[in-house]
Amino acid sequence: MKQLYYKIFLLGLLCFVGCKLYAYDTEVDGIYYNLIEDTHEAMVTSGENKYFSSVTIPSTISYNGTSYNVTSIGYQAFMECQELVAVTIPDSVTRIHNEAFHNCNNLKNVHFGNGLTTIGQLAFAYCSGIVSLKLPSSLDSIGDAAFMNCYSLQSIEIPDNVFSIGQDAFCRTGLKSIILPQNLSFINEHLFQECYSLEEVITHDGIKGIGERAFYRCSQLKSIDIHNANYIGGHAFEECENLESVIVGDSLTRIFNYAFYDCFKLKSFHIPNSVTYMEDYIFAYCWNMTEISISTGITNIPNNAFCGCSSLESVLIPENVKSIGNSAFNGCTGLTKIQIPNGITSIGYSAFSNCSNLISIILPDSISTIESNLFNMCVSLNSITIPNTVTVIGPGAFHSCI
Repeated sequence: MKQLYYKIFLLGLLCFVGCKLYAYDTEVDGIYYNLIEDTHEAMVTSGENKYFSSVTIPSTISYNGTSYNVTSIGYQAFMECQELVAVTIPDSVTRIHNEAFHNCNNLKNVHFGNGLTTIGQLAFAYCSGIVSLKLPSSLDSIGDAAFMNCYSLQSIEIPDNVFSIGQDAFCRTGLKSIILPQNLSFINEHLFQECYSLEEVITHDGIKGIGERAFYRCSQLKSIDIHNANYIGGHAFEECENLESVIVGDSLTRIFNYAFYDCFKLKSFHIPNSVTYMEDYIFAYCWNMTEISISTGITNIPNNAFCGCSSLESVLIPENVKSIGNSAFNGCTGLTKIQIPNGITSIGYSAFSNCSNLISIILPDSISTIESNLFNMCVSLNSITIPNTVTVIGPGAFHSCI
């Protein structure tokens, strides 16, 4: 008997697997819908057949003598409809759900109705045929990765009503310029990551923060004004190789790791005195940086902060700095001298290693240890003052110093 039940179970399972189920309530003129009886609303969904060519969604449909308002486009409704070229969305639609048009790579034209308020996560991701978009004035939020990998998307108009744009929303698009909406307060994580054609970002006074990797590898970006930002996230402008100008203001308090790593056209940067927290590698390998102004609000220069800034000629370390991190100025071959304040109690290993043009240095009597490789390969160093307070000199501290 158990074997019989087992065979019946297997037969039923095979029948279930062999049949694809489509959860829709009705089809009208080739468009599938789910119906909400209580509110007389209809949501566009998927069905047996893929949508193709041009689709115009009506604002209302009739079913069994009852009229329904079409108010949303459902989850994955048009997903991977490879032959879909154009879609017209009526004013009645207020929401486009997650992945609604995901990977419709031949979709070129989208006309949005004026009732739309929300575009969900991955809604148009991988729609590589879209070149330009105008979003409706009714829109207030754009979900995570909504237009990610829309490689051909060169321009988009975002209404000022939008207050939320999710992370990765325009990651790896072909955008050349963007005007940020007035209601937007934060540039989210990865928002424009690897937008290799992005040259211009027009901001406004309301931008309060720059998320992690927000402009990572935006290699054509030349300048940006973020004068009211409170923080700059990790890797935010990393490898923006044509970035020459960044305007920040006294609202800035935190700069996170790798923020401007390898921005080799950045020549100068003023770290305002309002900054009290900085992380590692923030300006590492900014080869053309000749001038840096360090905030009086910080007490620690982080590890590798200016590592590889080979054009840096001079730097003024504020009096309230207490420590200099490992390899902080490693490879700053343009430095000829540097004044270390008396209050500094710790200088990390390799902090001035490979500063090949450093001629002289006076160490303050507030330090007791010269860490390993501190002046390694400082081949031009001919004068150094070591205070009596120093009790430990690490291995390689003066290796190859003439």
